[in-house]
Amino acid sequence: MPFLSTKLPQKMENSKLILVMRNFSPKQLQNFSDFVASPYFNKKNELVVFYTYLLQQSPNFSGDSMQRQKVYANVYGKDEAYNEKQLGYLMSDLFALMEQFLVVEKNNKENMPYYLHLFDFYLEKNLEKPFHHILRTAQKYQENTPFRDFMHYYNQFQLYSREYMFFDYQRKHLFDENLQKALDNLDYYYLALKLRYSCEITNVQKMLTSQYDLKLFNEIWSYIQMYPQNDVPIVAIYTRIFYCMTDGDNEMHFEELKQLLKDNIQLFPIEEARSMYIYAINYCIGKVNAGSSRYLGEMLQLYQILLDKRIIFDNQNNISPWTYINLVTIGVRNQDYEWTHNFINEYQKFLAPQFRQNAYSYNLAYLYFHQKYYDKTLSLLNEVIFDDVIYSIDSKLLLLRTYYELGEDSAFESLCISFSTYLKRNKLITNDKKNRYIQFIRFISQIHRQNPNKPLADIEKEIQQTKGLVNKAWLLEKIAQLKTKKRR
Repeated sequence: MPFLSTKLPQKMENSKLILVMRNFSPKQLQNFSDFVASPYFNKKNELVVFYTYLLQQSPNFSGDSMQRQKVYANVYGKDEAYNEKQLGYLMSDLFALMEQFLVVEKNNKENMPYYLHLFDFYLEKNLEKPFHHILRTAQKYQENTPFRDFMHYYNQFQLYSREYMFFDYQRKHLFDENLQKALDNLDYYYLALKLRYSCEITNVQKMLTSQYDLKLFNEIWSYIQMYPQNDVPIVAIYTRIFYCMTDGDNEMHFEELKQLLKDNIQLFPIEEARSMYIYAINYCIGKVNAGSSRYLGEMLQLYQILLDKRIIFDNQNNISPWTYINLVTIGVRNQDYEWTHNFINEYQKFLAPQFRQNAYSYNLAYLYFHQKYYDKTLSLLNEVIFDDVIYSIDSKLLLLRTYYELGEDSAFESLCISFSTYLKRNKLITNDKKNRYIQFIRFISQIHRQNPNKPLADIEKEIQQTKGLVNKAWLLEKIAQLKTKKRR
């Protein structure tokens, strides 16, 4: 017997069902309507009525019309007592149908899953003629696809393995080159994917204390060094990326990476191409931070390619906040303040909404700082709140430098203490990274205090000898200013 709810009217707009529907395009909402109405996929009429009602509430799916009791009444009639459990079952059934729709829609967009399902059916029934027909169709599809990414080699493996399976199914105990081709393409797929994730893990471990277990990587890396896969562009590129990350002093790796990207970038989807270029840019950043200013020009060239080919944008037509700050940093380092200001304003709209305001405020503050508009810098930094640990550190660094320039002694000293404590307590940051920031705080504190027992010349010498120190040039500039002031 249905039970009456004693709760206040509740809306269902925060359910996972509605969360997914809000992210549907208008076309997807209509296509799902057809899907729900199809007797092949759905034989429950109440689901058709339920979805039809929900569709009328798009695109916001909010307001009084989304009260659970009202939704229930529109499905089962006003005379039917509200049953919370029954509505839950209905939502669950529609959500399951929705996930099925998403899988079907995905498969319809990609030909290969379609071909593979047909292969399996024809293989099971030993239907040679239709098998070879769909095989030729699939092979032609593979040849005509422009990309040679991971999935290309995985799909090649699937094709050759199916062809071998059909060959073997017919008990033709003869040599079949398809088995070798299947294994080769499986190797290419695995090598490329293993290298890609190894690069990502290596990158993460440089910044954070997270540790990963790279099983079999040593064996794979030894194999690649012995047998370079130069004829497989994706493997060759990630091999060079890994060399850049682990043997960065040898600049030949970077030059080879640039050439590989130039020659082969059209072979990869935008997401993959962007990731590859970001690794190359990160290498340049490391070189610049180490004192090699010529890599500023290298970065500009790489970013120009990203902008020209629109590789810089993701699937949502957004720019990563990291890309945004990197371009601003390059513009500032080149003292091209007008271009930088225009970039900050023009491209802020391409930042994802959750990052936009903070990223805009921080980067504009960064520009104003280098233009010596310190009051404007301080005002903007006070608006910035970053959840990301690395971005948060950069913001604190800039704030500390701003306090110094403004002569805000109390605020400066207070931030030195709280910033140091923050770094020491943060377990996500590597010790190496912590030490770089802590060293900076120590040096700027010494410069600020001007302790007679610690002459500026001694501090300067120590700064010059400290490797990997952040904002080293700025620290030396502050010392030079104090020396000039004392001579007057």
